[in-house]
Amino acid sequence: MAKREVEQAHSEVTRSNENLKRRNKILQLHDVEIQTSNQRFDAALNNITQGLLMVDGAHRLIICNERFREIFQLSEAQTRTGDIVGKAPVNFAEIFAAELQTDVQLEEEGDFARLIARQNAMSKSTASVAFTFETETGKIISISQKPIPEGGWVATYEDITQRQRSEERITHLAHHDPLTNLPNRIQLRNRMHLELEKAPHHKSDLTLFYMDLDHFKSVNDTFGHSVGDMLLTQVSARLQTVFGAGNLV
Repeated sequence: MAKREVEQAHSEVTRSNENLKRRNKILQLHDVEIQTSNQRFDAALNNITQGLLMVDGAHRLIICNERFREIFQLSEAQTRTGDIVGKAPVNFAEIFAAELQTDVQLEEEGDFARLIARQNAMSKSTASVAFTFETETGKIISISQKPIPEGGWVATYEDITQRQRSEERITHLAHHDPLTNLPNRIQLRNRMHLELEKAPHHKSDLTLFYMDLDHFKSVNDTFGHSVGDMLLTQVSARLQTVFGAGNLV
């Protein structure tokens, strides 16, 4: 009888050990899956072209990617998130602590103080918002911020400086001569229509002055087009100086 009980107990222990082994193996597989999933998430997060930041209801960092650090030139220590064991996550305002200290020393509200104030104010809204933010150095950042239902918000940051400058340049070239930078015929026509419409109502005079450069062709033929271009540029600059900013040259 005692032998049978011992054998039965041993059998139960063996089954329990087998069950524990199977469960342990399942847990190990789950750990591997979670680790793989986290690695894929980190790879995707750090390879998008936009900076990404997520904060909780207390404005503590949950997620921050590498592109965000690049845009604002921040270190990992300045953007510590809540997934680091043993260390509290950084508060959104603390990200720019060094820069804010510089603002205080200069006794002025700098870029980062304005950005923090604006995003914290928008976090009280339940609607998604998008805006552009230009730093004092001329960098233009496009920011899109969306609230999270349980509190906090997620925002993307994109450096659109080059795109904005290119668009401004294209718009400028559409209305200016690329050599002299003077208004072109399109802008002249628009200005003429505007001034002719205004003249009767304001009882003002409109004067159109037309000037031709004598022997300009000879300059091009004799000295080359590069010298002719220099001549046009110099004449244009002098005419602008003579007529002043209030007149269209």
